[in-house]
Amino acid sequence: MNDFGISTLCPDACVKALQSFYSEMVDAKAVGGRLWISLPLMNADGYQISVGIEQVSERYAVLTDLGETVAFLEGRGVSTKQESLSGLIDKHLKTFEIERRGDELSKTITLPIQGLDIHLFGEALSGLTYLLFRHEMSQASNLHVFESVRQSLEKTKLNYVVGKNAWIRGKTEKSIQVDFLIPAKAPIAIKTVQRRGRMHDYMEQWGFRWIDAKEAEPTLVRAMFYDPENQEWDENSLAIGMRHCEIFRPYFESQLIGADLTRAALVA
Repeated sequence: MNDFGISTLCPDACVKALQSFYSEMVDAKAVGGRLWISLPLMNADGYQISVGIEQVSERYAVLTDLGETVAFLEGRGVSTKQESLSGLIDKHLKTFEIERRGDELSKTITLPIQGLDIHLFGEALSGLTYLLFRHEMSQASNLHVFESVRQSLEKTKLNYVVGKNAWIRGKTEKSIQVDFLIPAKAPIAIKTVQRRGRMHDYMEQWGFRWIDAKEAEPTLVRAMFYDPENQEWDENSLAIGMRHCEIFRPYFESQLIGADLTRAALVA
């Protein structure tokens, strides 16, 4: 007994509260040849970390971020090729025994799978995103896609939000960051593809996110715009976008983009 009456703050209550939180936040889905697991970890923008797992043999599996962490940094103007920053990244990856191939970060683990392996990999990804706050700014990759879509939105006169307020809820991931959100009874979520290079792994991850978001909000209109001239798109990458987005177009089709968004907003 204390001055507050009967206390509900006890060791068992704290353990149960955390177990309940972890249970709500952790989920896994099979997408293609991988499992995608959402973890109770956040990146530097406060959004949930997800990792992919692919079995490569009877005894081994590979954890991967499919290039999402480097894309997160470079999409916010962080040049990961700066000598000082590159050294920090290499040291961080070495500490967690993570390999880097191009933009993709991965780690080979033994089976049966151990929760600690997944958690430490997620911690490593989360920690890297905080390099956002200790770098020299550089121009974000393919920012022209974002700016072109923003101009198309302005011409429609539709109300929209941008930045940290532009997020949607998934059934697995509790919050998914997009670039623009048109709030309505049937909201329109817009993602602009700003990264360079091969698109397949990136689109596979966004395919998972779009499926997850649609399960949480069946009326959601999913829109995605890209640059076919400065990004490496193959048939499978394009097929993922066409299959999982109600609106999927090259960024330079401004009039069609405006018409599509206006039509979707009116239907909503």
